[in-house]
Amino acid sequence: EKVWIIVDPVRNIINVRREDIILKMAHTPSIFIVTVLCNGQNISMLDVTPKWVPAWHKLLGLRREMDMKFWFEEIVRTFCELKRNQGDGYDPTISELIMEERRMNDEIIRNDVPTNIREIRVSPIYIVPSMIRQFQALRPGALPVGMQFMEEQVYLRSDVAELHTRNRWKDKKVVVKKGEKPYKQIMTPQDRIIDLYGEWQTEPYIIQMPEDGSLPRNEYGNFELFAHDPPPTTAYIDLPLIARLCKKLKVDYVECVTGFDYSGGRAHAKKKGVLILKEEKEKVLKAHSLYHEGLSLIHI
Repeated sequence: EKVWIIVDPVRNIINVRREDIILKMAHTPSIFIVTVLCNGQNISMLDVTPKWVPAWHKLLGLRREMDMKFWFEEIVRTFCELKRNQGDGYDPTISELIMEERRMNDEIIRNDVPTNIREIRVSPIYIVPSMIRQFQALRPGALPVGMQFMEEQVYLRSDVAELHTRNRWKDKKVVVKKGEKPYKQIMTPQDRIIDLYGEWQTEPYIIQMPEDGSLPRNEYGNFELFAHDPPPTTAYIDLPLIARLCKKLKVDYVECVTGFDYSGGRAHAKKKGVLILKEEKEKVLKAHSLYHEGLSLIHI
């Protein structure tokens, strides 16, 4: 069976005792215990401190206060290169690190149970419903782990999902499925109800061109550029006064929504540029160029 040999490269000690590690880590969150694997030119690292420190959630709280995670990730990013082989797809370095991380997480779930509010607040494993944020919710089918904390059922933090409005999901190029009811509703300070949906209630958005050959429009008469790319038979043009020029030329166009501003508890569409049929692009660009050169008789 493979075993890990503990080495302290700073003090030049091999086979460091576990008791020494626990004592040293108790009040020193800046010390990291890492697994280092080498495979040819590849060097892979994994922070396995949780495996060796009994009260991991306590140390994690100190690390977060000192922003140590960012520091460690920068070190790893600088000195390590995680790659998969281009051949058969098997990389023993990556494979062993994944197995080690799974064993470590299983050990944390079994042994690292928070005992007070501060510990459960920083716990990477557990959470109680009262600590779930406004735009979060437990996933469908999430079950308590079988213990209580201050009269609340305890759940796995991995069962907490981020929720978004319909418009926010469109930012991620997906749409809420037809007929889906809000998974959660929240109230704004202006007493407006906001509907929230989970990822399982969405699907990829595939835009279809209208059968009559016109441009695609949403229910407000716009094209949502922030949510999806223009169809192949269309062209997006973002030039000054372009909408007014298209109107003068009697070219069919759709104003494009590039995102939203959120203020006063409401979403306000940001419009920029127009969508036209591709065969009209050259005509519109030429007319725009002539107008700015003062050679056009069109008054915008």
